[in-house]
Amino acid sequence: MRDNLFLSATGYEDALSALPEPLRSQMRDGSFTAGRADAVWQTIPTAWIKAAQARWKPRESKGDMTGMGFDPARGGQDKSTLARAHTGNWIDELLQVPGVVTDDGPKAAAWVVQHVRNGAPVAVDSIGIGSSALDFCVQLGLNMHPVVGSEAANYELLARYIEHNNLAGAFRAISADLETCRAFADGYNGPGYRKFDYHSKIAARMK
Repeated sequence: MRDNLFLSATGYEDALSALPEPLRSQMRDGSFTAGRADAVWQTIPTAWIKAAQARWKPRESKGDMTGMGFDPARGGQDKSTLARAHTGNWIDELLQVPGVVTDDGPKAAAWVVQHVRNGAPVAVDSIGIGSSALDFCVQLGLNMHPVVGSEAANYELLARYIEHNNLAGAFRAISADLETCRAFADGYNGPGYRKFDYHSKIAARMK
């Protein structure tokens, strides 16, 4: 407002200041994130994500790698990103490089090879530019799993995670009895499953 010569002397700023929040911050200050609410169909509440970020701590001993996510880029302002999961459902800091570093399949595969450990499954966004990276990673013998954004692909990734982490027995034992859900909740969600009552939530879904 103060740099608008046409409105600064009209009292319009006072009118905006009298608005209730979040309109005041949005209209007067241009802060359009104020008052933002989660979409109705948002699966994971934003508050949960922020709480998880606040709980995160670095580890000296990371343990075995249990999975990796790869979002490839091929140039421009985009960056290729790797997300690495380790024992105990701990996620390491994201690794990123400019898209020009992974601007073709061989370069992208070479970058993934540098960081994957313990034969961990690698989920790659394989739509469009990711298809070339996927092909070359497969040729290198990596444990690759294409993600195509469909429901079936998500179930396939879940099945591969369960298989790789030896959770099949715990998964088959799940029932409406919450005690039967503890082993899977521990293996899939990590030791913090008790705090967030994941075993009870799984059991409730079985009723």
